Amino acid sequence: MTNHNNEFNAFMIRYITRLYNDHDYASLKRMNVKPDLAKEIANMSVGNSERLSNFNSLICDLPAFDEPRFAMLIKYIHREDAKSDIIDRMVKLEASQVMLYKLAAVDRDEYRDRRIKLGLPQASSGRPATITEEQTARLHEALHIHENEPDKLLRYFKVGVASRIPLSQIWHYMNSSSTNYETTEQ
Repeated sequence: MTNHNNEFNAFMIRYITRLYNDHDYASLKRMNVKPDLAKEIANMSVGNSERLSNFNSLICDLPAFDEPRFAMLIKYIHREDAKSDIIDRMVKLEASQVMLYKLAAVDRDEYRDRRIKLGLPQASSGRPATITEEQTARLHEALHIHENEPDKLLRYFKVGVASRIPLSQIWHYMNSSSTNYETTEQ
């Protein structure tokens, strides 16, 4: 018969050892592990640790699984994945690093790495081209359609897709002193 407890026991021994070595006595106390016992476990030989791990019974009670917390963490991971996907798509739509920094805290290194990962050339420097009258009309139409989107990052993305104007040009137009759209919109 296979002993499925040994993996959990081995994990707990490593975890207690790490907490003790990191002087995290508060975590040890929450687990009801006294410092003397943690010291003994941390100082065990490899052979004795293996023997302790291989007992057929658990060395502690299994923690209760917190399904609502786990579900919340999974939702957070999915939101972060979706946000990362939107940022990649915005990079492809020619969003500038400054724009992505202001909207999503994307620093220069991350921006460069994303461009490399996406197979895009190095970003050009300098001010983007001014949008034409026809582009301005398309932009205002797209802004009106997506004006109720509360997430600015997502709103810019949607406006860029709808208007088919490079995001760096949209950002420049929205934040230029002549239009001052971003400051009046808030």
